[in-house]
Amino acid sequence: MYQPFFYKLKAPLDNKFALISLLCYITNQMRAKDKNWKVLKSIKLIRNDKFSQNSPEFIEGLSSLCEDLMFGQTEFPTFELNSYKEMFNVINSVMDQELPFINKGDEDCPF
Repeated sequence: MYQPFFYKLKAPLDNKFALISLLCYITNQMRAKDKNWKVLKSIKLIRNDKFSQNSPEFIEGLSSLCEDLMFGQTEFPTFELNSYKEMFNVINSVMDQELPFINKGDEDCPF
């Protein structure tokens, strides 16, 4: 289920962890106001007009991973980012690195 997230994102591992943690942090903050808030809603809010640039499989894998990791957790590292604007910029920057042409099982894909 998470595989599309990992193989379609051309970003260093620390950036992937930052993406996950920041999405979890923001979603957790939003859930304090709306218990039904989901990671997918956070991604749509943050990506705004860039949302369609990411594949549905990538978004689904990332959302599922974050939802699973959030279970029973209330604290997530923000990597010394202090504002939502900074967090949104990092999230967008990492999500812009999706490789849309990579398909699962692509024999030429090295990962």
